[in-house]
Amino acid sequence: MRLSLPFGRTMSYRMEFEKVLKYCEGEVGLNIGCGNTGIKNSFGVDMDPEKKGCVIVANAWQLPIADKSIDYIVSMACIEHLDRSLQTVLKEWRRVLKTGGRCIVTTPEGSVTKNDWVLAQCSDHLNLFTLPQLTLHFEVAGFEIEVAEKIDRMPESPHPTIIVVGKKNG
Repeated sequence: MRLSLPFGRTMSYRMEFEKVLKYCEGEVGLNIGCGNTGIKNSFGVDMDPEKKGCVIVANAWQLPIADKSIDYIVSMACIEHLDRSLQTVLKEWRRVLKTGGRCIVTTPEGSVTKNDWVLAQCSDHLNLFTLPQLTLHFEVAGFEIEVAEKIDRMPESPHPTIIVVGKKNG
């Protein structure tokens, strides 16, 4: 699996990407909220067609993708920016995943972020999730939890990050 990091990303982000890549198995994936980041064997999905990694211009909750056609979905540091309910988004992602497909999500850890004035005041962070909250959202949407943990990041990281990996069964 090849990774193309945006210019200027720190070692902490590289560690996050490497953690995510371990779960990207299959022939075709979606990188939702890709921005300028590319992941080999995945189509970048973003609402901004000017983003370098964007191949499909779409929002996260209404994908122009056939049912059960995707092996994995990656969404890194995206869900906190969405103006739709996470259940709506996860159900859409589950729709396009093949049986056995994985949904891999990272986001800033919500309980810490709420106490971090800079991130809490960030106007584009519309949703904050703790690890138990995010895990519960995955379970309610019908995913089997494979991984739910904090990602160890380096000291220059502004906040802890959480990752949840859910598998679509049946």
